[in-house]
Amino acid sequence: MNKQLKDLKSNYEEQNTPIELEQMIAGFKKRRSARRFYYNSIISIVALMLMFLTSLNISPVLAANMAKIPGFEPIVSALTITKDDSLHKADITVPKVIGTSKEIVALNAKFEKEGKELYKQFALDAKVVHDGHVGIESDYIVKTEKTNLLSFGQYTVNTVASSSTTMKYTSIDPQKQMIITLPSLFKDKAYVNRISLYIEEQMKKEMAKEHTDKTYWVKTGKPEDDLFEAFTKIKKNQNFYINKKNHLVISFDKYEVGPGAMGIVEFEIPTKVINDLLLPNKYIK
Repeated sequence: MNKQLKDLKSNYEEQNTPIELEQMIAGFKKRRSARRFYYNSIISIVALMLMFLTSLNISPVLAANMAKIPGFEPIVSALTITKDDSLHKADITVPKVIGTSKEIVALNAKFEKEGKELYKQFALDAKVVHDGHVGIESDYIVKTEKTNLLSFGQYTVNTVASSSTTMKYTSIDPQKQMIITLPSLFKDKAYVNRISLYIEEQMKKEMAKEHTDKTYWVKTGKPEDDLFEAFTKIKKNQNFYINKKNHLVISFDKYEVGPGAMGIVEFEIPTKVINDLLLPNKYIK
């Protein structure tokens, strides 16, 4: 352990914060295994989850210092809760972003609230479908991690009779401790039509390929166009992330722009397509 880490550990112990530094470091390396709990009772899980989610708060000084150390991830899992029996299975990981700004604090509070709601709904479903299969899995995937950019997705797979999958992306600037939204990247609303036209063109190209299995709900001039509500444009705050190449990636959930078999659909937007619409930034290149 280098001197910087030793100093932080010493400062941390003096502050008497609620989480041991050693546990946090281990959690960064083995996120799922270090914070997994097993319980038999739904009631005990809910009670303990509420206790942990309200008590897992990192000291502001420690969090700020840790974020400056090379090698420390700016995101850690606050808690993973697992319930697994023959019929009902829940595996929910709530992410916690390191930061002390109002935006980051509010973001973490939002994640905690969503985690509670997911488990609450699972418990209700398990009670109603007590003799059937019920499952919920939620976790996060880091897409890009750079000095000035963190993009990660939170996926949720909900199984009650059938299966549904959603993915929600979040992008932040760890240095400025601020959330990056889609509108914040552009000069004005012109990006909505520009990106939409590009995506529609790509959909048609993919569907026109020989032996393709791609199907999108986009107008092609064929009779079957009347069978679905066609994609026309993205939302102002469409789900997105920024990949390792610093390219914008637009994401659509299952059933959003095509049949369920298409699953979650993503389109990487070449920067040359939107370059003249971008505000000066270091995120999209």
